[in-house]
Amino acid sequence: MLLTKFVRYQLGAFAIITVVVISWILVSYLRVPAMLGIGRSTVELVLPSGAGLYPKSNVTYRGVHAGVVHSLRIDADTVVVTMHLDADLDIPKTDLRAEVHSRSAIGEQYIELLPQTDSAPYLADGDRIDSTRLPTPTAHMVDALDTALGDIPRDDLQTLITESGVAFRNSGPDLQQILDGLDNVLDEGHRNLAPTLHLIDNAGALLDTQVAAGDDIRAWTGYLGSITGSLAANDAHVGALLAGGEEAGTQAADLFGRITPTLPRALANLQSVAEVLRIYNMSLEQILVVYPPLAAMAQSIVKGSEPGMANLDFNMNVNAPPPCLTGFVAPDQRRSPSESAVIESPTPNYCGVAPGEPYVPRGARNMPCMENPGVRAPDVDSCRAGGTAPLGTNPWIGGP
Repeated sequence: MLLTKFVRYQLGAFAIITVVVISWILVSYLRVPAMLGIGRSTVELVLPSGAGLYPKSNVTYRGVHAGVVHSLRIDADTVVVTMHLDADLDIPKTDLRAEVHSRSAIGEQYIELLPQTDSAPYLADGDRIDSTRLPTPTAHMVDALDTALGDIPRDDLQTLITESGVAFRNSGPDLQQILDGLDNVLDEGHRNLAPTLHLIDNAGALLDTQVAAGDDIRAWTGYLGSITGSLAANDAHVGALLAGGEEAGTQAADLFGRITPTLPRALANLQSVAEVLRIYNMSLEQILVVYPPLAAMAQSIVKGSEPGMANLDFNMNVNAPPPCLTGFVAPDQRRSPSESAVIESPTPNYCGVAPGEPYVPRGARNMPCMENPGVRAPDVDSCRAGGTAPLGTNPWIGGP
């Protein structure tokens, strides 16, 4: 058959494309170069047992695929696992931890390489790693689970399974959203691998704090258990509260809606009152303590004195002690009663002698300072300044 020149060109192009595709398949999927030892390093891992590993098991480096298990062999009382690793990866071998993990309950074991440093030296062809970090055998886990389930009454276990089925019924879309969200988190962590690895490497300090706070956490869970037990014991009351909660919430919302225009102003005024009450807290407490017996005494004065009650006597005291003039307007400066214009007071207008003087002992100069205990002064500024100096001594009323 005679082939035209155009057909020969087509056949040649198809042959070239076929060779390229087959080569790409051999390199990318079949990994023929790696099978021939090109671009890979052979490292041995010594374990106490095979731990369910098998040829072609995955080997990861900080969660990233790094190679596969080539073979396993028994050496005395250990198992030697031969791994083929990607030679392009620089895996630090100082304090290198090799752990065997399981992807699921049915097996699928893989090896995780977790270096404790980022610096050289790195794993090279022919290196050997010793490790004892193996997963809990599935048989042991099944036995422990069977023992735990055996301690639970069958009726309670059946109730748990039934209620769990009711709880998760028709929740497939919600669970799918959770799984999709976890996939997004994992994808984001893979795209930001360096920060994620840094976070994982430094998570030990945080976990150590949780271990140190183990007693507090157990105490908190105990308190939580007591709360849930109390809720269970008062299930009827809690149910009634939840049943009537909607109506109460509606009424509360209506109340807040009606007081919204005036509530900010009222709260602002209450803040001022609260500040005053904070300062005069001790005085208010004293009034509340002393007022009841004083009221009882006042009643006894009216009704007549009895044993243990107060007795009111009337006596005349003339100039004992004499009146206080210090701090007030001098007699020669006082205005006529006929003058009614409002003027500023030129003096403090309180008895300004020393606190120990007998004149007007209950006057303003002896008022206790609420913000500065132990200090007595006639006004707030003097209290905050630590007191006030006497204005003088009280002259004899009959003096010059």
